[in-house]
Amino acid sequence: MIPFKNVFTEYAIIRGKRFTKKDKINFLAVLKKDFDSFGYPVEVVRKEEKMLGERLNYHNLYAGDLEKAQTVFVTYYDTPILEFNKGKYAPFTVKKPQFLSAFLPTLLLSLLFLMGFYFLLYPHVKDAGLFSVSGGLTFVVFFLWFLLLQRVHLGVPRRENFVRNTSSVLALRHFAALHQGDSRYAFAFVDAGTTNRVGEKMLQQVLKKKTKIVCLDAVIATPETYLFTDQKVTPVENVIIRPKKDLPAWGDILITSGEEQAGKVLVDCNMKVFDLSEMEQRLDDLSDILERIG
Repeated sequence: MIPFKNVFTEYAIIRGKRFTKKDKINFLAVLKKDFDSFGYPVEVVRKEEKMLGERLNYHNLYAGDLEKAQTVFVTYYDTPILEFNKGKYAPFTVKKPQFLSAFLPTLLLSLLFLMGFYFLLYPHVKDAGLFSVSGGLTFVVFFLWFLLLQRVHLGVPRRENFVRNTSSVLALRHFAALHQGDSRYAFAFVDAGTTNRVGEKMLQQVLKKKTKIVCLDAVIATPETYLFTDQKVTPVENVIIRPKKDLPAWGDILITSGEEQAGKVLVDCNMKVFDLSEMEQRLDDLSDILERIG
C-alpha cells in the first residue's frame, strides 16, 4: 500500500486545486489509476453545457458497478473560488459568489492594465502611431491582458482546499483501499459541487434503481462527525446523528463535520492541516463509520 504521506502529497498538495478543466482532468487521471489498482471498474463521463455563450465541460468519475452496488458513496471533487470574506461554510449548500469574490479580480486587472496603457504606452503610440514598436508592444500587452482575463473571469481559485473537499475525496479513497473490489460498494466523484451541481444531476440520471446514497462533504474539519439521516444507524462514539430534515440535501445519509451553531453545522474551511498520523487515524475511523452504514 502507498504510504499515506505520499497519498496526501498527491491529493492535497500537487492536485489540491481542481478548478480549471486541466486541473480536473489531471486529478481524475490520478484518481482513476488508484481505483483501477483497487479492483474497481472506472468510468469517466463528460457533459457539455453552454453558459453565457461559453462552453463548459463537466466530468464525473464512477468506480464500481452503480447498478449492482448496495451503496453508492458520493462526494464532489472540484474546489471553490477564493472568498474575500472568511465566513464559515454550511455543508451541502451552494451559495452564489459575492461580488468581491467573483468580479473584483477582473475589475482590478482591467483597471491596472488600462492605467498602465494610458500612462506608459499611450503617449508613445500617440506620437509614433500603431505601426511602431510602441504600437506592437500595445498589441502584446492587450493580448496578455486577454489571456489573464480568461483565467480569472470566473474568480480566483482557492489554493487551500483540504477541508472542502479533499478530505472527503481522501476518505472515500481510503475506504476503497481497505475494501478492494468489493461489489457491494460503488463510488461517484462528481463535478460542480461548489457551483451549480451539474455533476450531481448527471449521477442522478444514471442511477436506475433504488440504491442507498451516502454523501460526504468536509468530513475532517473537527473531531465530531455528523450524520443526517432518517435511517436507523447504530450509535458510534464522536458521531452525532441528526434527522434528515435538519439538512435537506440529496442523499439517504449525509456525512460531514464542523461546529453546531444556532441549530446548523458550520465548517471553518481555513482550518490548517494537522498531524498526518492523526489524520490517517481519522480516515480509519471514518472508514469504520462508512462500513457500519454501508
